[in-house]
Amino acid sequence: MLIKALCDYYDYTDSKGENQTKDHLTEQNVHYMIMLTDDGEISEIVDIREEKEIMQKNKKTKIVLNPVIAKLPKRTQKSGIDVNIVEHRPLYIFGLNYDKGVFTPNDRTEKAKKSHLCFSEANLDFFSDLKSDIAKAYCLFIQNWEPEEQCENPFLLELGKNYSNSYFTFGLSGHPESPLHMNTELLDKFQKKYEVKAKEENDTADMLMCPIEGQLLPTARIHNKISGFRGGNSTGCVLVGFKESAFESYGKTQAFNSGISITAMNKYTSTLNKLISDKRHRIFLDDMTVVFFAMSNNDENECDIFSYLMTGDQVDKLNNNLE
Repeated sequence: MLIKALCDYYDYTDSKGENQTKDHLTEQNVHYMIMLTDDGEISEIVDIREEKEIMQKNKKTKIVLNPVIAKLPKRTQKSGIDVNIVEHRPLYIFGLNYDKGVFTPNDRTEKAKKSHLCFSEANLDFFSDLKSDIAKAYCLFIQNWEPEEQCENPFLLELGKNYSNSYFTFGLSGHPESPLHMNTELLDKFQKKYEVKAKEENDTADMLMCPIEGQLLPTARIHNKISGFRGGNSTGCVLVGFKESAFESYGKTQAFNSGISITAMNKYTSTLNKLISDKRHRIFLDDMTVVFFAMSNNDENECDIFSYLMTGDQVDKLNNNLE
């Protein structure tokens, strides 16, 4: 019933097509925009978080900074070191760890170095034939950036402790209204590659009656990860998964046991990730994450009422400490 409700919410809120995220894109919280010069140098790192006034229980208001939601090329769902096209994670982009005021490319497992190398190779390969100014600047940034030489980078030092827990996007100096992730040339190429891959997966997937959509559709073998749970895996968790063979039956492997279609899987995972990332749609009670929503194109009032009923003074203090 939970998955059905999440899919219904996806369909309801996107009934006019105004908020719909295409299958090849994914919504991602972004805190800063890295502004690049034409030759790929950082000119500034701009805080793009939005100010929001919220009412506290003592009826006083306070201003909080919320990340903006950017629609980026579909994130990878693989475990371990793997890269995204138009990367948003600082470890991959900069290849540096931050610890007690110090930036360093070194760590016990060399994860920073491996992550940055993976990012550089994959993105330079993808962007090699793109001609836009922002794409060229992005490639030059990747080619020029040497983590070992950037431990005292003034822009990163200014970020300080915000570095590790923030996500980034790229823009061209003088043109902040046209960030890299909105570049038409980039999105067209990524969509074509995604559609080819999706067709290959659909052609090899089992065709089953989806219990959510009520149609005969290709079944999702692996479900996308959900991020943001308190106490969950830092790389995300799956809501539907059959990792061990002991949970499989009738000769079906992995999530083919569930019969949930690729269409429904994309809907519910996209919706749940979006709700968890929105403070208005979730609260944390110790290590439990409570998500709530109403079937409305604007359910802010309903969510505010539910949040108020669920939270007491002690919970408010706890959430403030966790965030």
